[in-house]
Amino acid sequence: MPFPDRHPDEGGNSERTIVFKFIINFICMQRDHSIIDNFGRITTGNYFLYIVTNKSRTSLYTGVTNNLRLRIQQHINNAGNPATFAGKYNCNLLIYWERFDRMIHAISREKQIKKWNRRKKEELIKSFNPHWRILNSDIDID
Repeated sequence: MPFPDRHPDEGGNSERTIVFKFIINFICMQRDHSIIDNFGRITTGNYFLYIVTNKSRTSLYTGVTNNLRLRIQQHINNAGNPATFAGKYNCNLLIYWERFDRMIHAISREKQIKKWNRRKKEELIKSFNPHWRILNSDIDID
């Protein structure tokens, strides 16, 4: 018998429990990107849509993440990397962000904004950050 005869509600890290959590998490992520924590509760997280630009404000990159602080640091570390758009154009200055409870909502918003022209994106940024102030040092989101 490949799995111990143990119900997932009994806790522990049996192979069966781990497989059960994996399957449930996969199903939840397909549906709404929530996850099952170690106590079997469905949780949601902090998901972010963000826009970064370069020093001359000529390029805009829109993305999503579940860790805004780390993602901005990754953009900074990737500066000058021609393999990525943000790296190629040195887009690592945060100028706009929105928070969502579910990743699917952040992705939906990202897709919406990516279809916009530059002027509409600029209007969105100005509604949140009128002077296009760099927000990298302001990130204190838990």
